[in-house]
Amino acid sequence: MVRSLSFLLPGMLGMALVVPFAGPFSGSPRVDQSAIPADAPKPRTHPLSDEAVATAAATIDRMINTDLTIHQQQANPAIDDYTFVRRAYLTIVGRIPTVAEAAAFNQSADKDRRGKLLTLLQQQPGRVHNDFTWWADLLRISTRLGNRYPGNAYVDWIKEQIRTNQPYDQIARALITAEGPALARGNGATGYYLRDAGMPLDNMANTVQVFLGTRIQCAQCHDHPFDKWTRKQFYELAAYTDSVDVNRDVKGLGQINKKLKEDGASQEIRNALRMIGDTVALRVRGGDKPVIELPKDYQYHDAKPGEKVSAKTIFGSDGRIAKGDRAKLVYADWMTSPDNPRFTQVIANRIWKRAFGVGVIEPVDNLTDKTEATNPELMAFLTKLMISVDYDLMRFQRILYQTDAWQRASSSPDSIGSEPYRFAGPVQRRMTAEQLWDSLLTLGVPELDQRVGESAERLYKFYEDNKDKDAKGLLALAQDLGERRSKLRAIEIEARSLRELIAAAKNKDDLEPRKAKARLKELADLREQLADQTEPERMVVFKKNGKGPDQFVRADELPSPAPAGHFLRTFGQSDRDVIEAGNNSPATTQALTMLNGFVDKELLKERSVLYQDMLKPPDMGGKIDVLFLAILSRPPSLAERELGKQELAHALLTFRKENKAGMSTDVAKESAKSALHNLAWVLVNSNEFLFVQ
Repeated sequence: MVRSLSFLLPGMLGMALVVPFAGPFSGSPRVDQSAIPADAPKPRTHPLSDEAVATAAATIDRMINTDLTIHQQQANPAIDDYTFVRRAYLTIVGRIPTVAEAAAFNQSADKDRRGKLLTLLQQQPGRVHNDFTWWADLLRISTRLGNRYPGNAYVDWIKEQIRTNQPYDQIARALITAEGPALARGNGATGYYLRDAGMPLDNMANTVQVFLGTRIQCAQCHDHPFDKWTRKQFYELAAYTDSVDVNRDVKGLGQINKKLKEDGASQEIRNALRMIGDTVALRVRGGDKPVIELPKDYQYHDAKPGEKVSAKTIFGSDGRIAKGDRAKLVYADWMTSPDNPRFTQVIANRIWKRAFGVGVIEPVDNLTDKTEATNPELMAFLTKLMISVDYDLMRFQRILYQTDAWQRASSSPDSIGSEPYRFAGPVQRRMTAEQLWDSLLTLGVPELDQRVGESAERLYKFYEDNKDKDAKGLLALAQDLGERRSKLRAIEIEARSLRELIAAAKNKDDLEPRKAKARLKELADLREQLADQTEPERMVVFKKNGKGPDQFVRADELPSPAPAGHFLRTFGQSDRDVIEAGNNSPATTQALTMLNGFVDKELLKERSVLYQDMLKPPDMGGKIDVLFLAILSRPPSLAERELGKQELAHALLTFRKENKAGMSTDVAKESAKSALHNLAWVLVNSNEFLFVQ
């Protein structure tokens, strides 16, 4: 059944004229739903028969239904195909479907169209974009690690693991055991330690919270006040990775830097040498010494301040290190083992929460010995299922999406009180900042999922060109880069003077202002050229037609996280300082942004995908249908369609009154366009658009 838009009132339809969501290109993407695109990622796959998926999904449904019955609750009704296609796209690829994608699914007569759509979406590039956001929030990934080191290689590495569908346990192990040159191709996992460089204790605490769902941070300073962990246990566990070190592995680099400072070398040269140390020379090393020294303020009777303690795990096997073993490898073995009582359970619960909005265990990362699942039988089954699919997150999620429970109507968050949630259906959620951004761009930018930001390629090349240089060679490189940076500074000074000259000119068409404008263009091109040669860390988001940056790419292709004040941050994107710090809570600034900010100023041009789609139906009724399908992934109800027509009639009448001499054909067209834009504005600002139903 098609839901009614109760918020759609005639009075709202008369609001400000807007043109829906433009991108820098015109046209509308078309995706063949009957086959996987030829250029789609080729992930690692395992045979998983339809029968096996159905059996596992049915088992989950049986457990949920039994639990609902025991607690005298009812399952939510099944959703219609319109709701399903929108939920599937938002959940798997992180955006709403296009008109073509939604129409292709809804017009399909295939009895298994839902199952085939789920399979198709998991194999599309959009899945990588969407899954990266989840990983980035979990691991606090940014394009600037620790506010110092370039994170682009780390970003690329994580995306490659997602694209090729590497098992979760292998990804976790690769992160924990990462070492070597930070910018060597394929070695981006070193970003895991660069993120917490100089803070090995914090890194260990974050590792335990992420992969074991256990918070032991408090025990760094004192015995845990709410759990059993002692301060000594904290340090025993930290001993596995305390010797991991981030350093600049070029002999004599530090002495050269000191001499440059003493000799009064320019700041540009010294900055260039520091940049070289943070890129070409950057290494992750160590993890061999299984001992750590207790702090001088250690206050308990089980050990002495400054005493050395050996590495020991906090539960399960003791993780003993035999002669010749490397401490962090033993640590990784213990952490990712299926025998670890929390590793598998935590990831199964995290993925369940991604699908349903609430974990079987809440919170997902604060487990104690007293923690109880709301449905213990279900949690035990999900844990075993994760092991049985070899930690293949795609396969695991495919089973969850196939369940009747996931394909039921969502429950209002308000219906979840102090009592445990029994999964009558997924919990309704507001879109995340990334989902909203990507969905808005879907209305404006064709083939959005294929548009990418710049990768770490420039950094890889810079490393490969200079990795074999000794300290003397790197000094020469720093001097060359420093000279280029001095030229850049001179360009900026000259450009500032020219802008002041132009601003002060009474007649901008006089010879001098015109010469200044021409020179400014020359300087801009020269600056771009020098910056490419001088700043290997510079992140160019996307080059449209080969010229300049472009912001119209998916959220994960922008610098991460976005700067303060950006649309994404306004709508709750994580600052990546704390694990899973994103939020989707409403705020006044969000409403203002949607009403008068980003949408109006940045994406509302007539070459948008939505506008082009609206041109196709010859009649106004068809255009109204397109608006609803594009924005809400469903056709309008009869009442909504009638309201849309009334708005069109009202707009025509208004224009007739304003044009007493009669209405020309062009004026009539503009009137109809205005009415359609107003309707689009209402739909985009509706709760139905902003929520994952």
